[in-house]
Parts: sequence; C-alpha cells; structure tokens
Amino acid sequence: SYNVSVIADGYLYAEIAPVSVVVGQTTSNVDFYLTRSGGISGKVTDAVSGSPLQNITVVALPSAGGTFGWLAVTDANGDYHIITNLASGTYNVTALLPEGHITKTIPGIAVTAGVEVTGINLALDRSGIISGKVSASPSGKPLEDVYVSAVSNDGNYLGYASTDATGYYRISSGLGAGQYTVAAYYGASFNLVTDVDVVPGAETSNVD
Repeated sequence: SYNVSVIADGYLYAEIAPVSVVVGQTTSNVDFYLTRSGGISGKVTDAVSGSPLQNITVVALPSAGGTFGWLAVTDANGDYHIITNLASGTYNVTALLPEGHITKTIPGIAVTAGVEVTGINLALDRSGIISGKVSASPSGKPLEDVYVSAVSNDGNYLGYASTDATGYYRISSGLGAGQYTVAAYYGASFNLVTDVDVVPGAETSNVD
C-alpha cells in the first residue's frame, strides 16, 4: 500500500491513500482534482540600508496551526512568492534564520483561495555576531561538530552554529543587542561563557 501525493505551484497539497500496488501490474485511475491555493508575496530588505536580501527563506504557517503552509526563497531583488498549499485562512509570515539578520514575523495575514496577497514586506534588523573556537581541555585539540548556542539574558534572542574542523564557530543570525550566555555542547560535556556583549552589525570574537 502506498500514499500518492501531488505538490503543484498554485494549488493545495493533495494525497490519495491507500493505493494498492502489485508487482508487474499497473494501478490506474489514481486521479487528482486539485484545489486552488491562495498566495502571499512581498520583498525582504535590510532595515538599515533598504537593500534587497537574496536567499532568505520566508515561511507562511497558519496562525491557528494545521496542515497547510509553504515557503519560498527570495531572489536577487529580495522578492518572494508563496503560492502553494495556502488554504483560505490566516497566516504568520516569517523570515526564518536570515543570514546576518534577525528573524522577523508578520502575523495575521488573511488569505483567500485563488488570490495572492501582495506587499507583505519584511525589513530585517541586522544581527550581531559571536565567534570563537571550541577545544578539548586540557589538550587544546580543536573539536568539530560541536553545537554552540547563544541566548540573550532577557530571553528575546537566540542563535546557534556548529564548529568546523578547526573548532571554529560563527553565530551570525538571530542576535539582537544585549548580553548573552554562549554554551557549547559536545556529548555529555558542555561549557558556558556568560555576559557576552552583542551589538547589531558588529562581531564579538574570541568567545572560546
């Protein structure tokens, strides 16, 4: 038994299940009649310069939860178009973990099937940056694939990254102004650096 699904631009996701399959035979007439999707579009820019931001993932999810929702990636002009799997309803639109910037959500966007809501623009504030190295103690050997998180002391901001082969990490999105606790987790071991100052658009380095 199989689940057979269709994803098509401009329409809602659809699935037929179960579909019985027998080796050497064709199961025919597994037909789909698709329902039109609504759409959400706009532009993503830097809040300081107004410049368009490319390769930013924008997600639309139902405000009340559910199975609908979709995503798009901005083009060279900062434009995005989410035109798939948006049933009539209310959605939250989020620029998700944008490189060099802070995640931003516009809530309560009303969508109607077959209609594209335009002009849902997101101007993103710049993120601060925290970087450093993670190493083993007492050998000083660099550690790869260590998860490093940064949480602001007021709980409003969060960013994360993993170390490379040299033990270096760089958290470059999601960090607003403030003081942070930076934590490195490696197996059952962890270490903290507290009260790390972050300034938007600037890099706080050597947080080892």
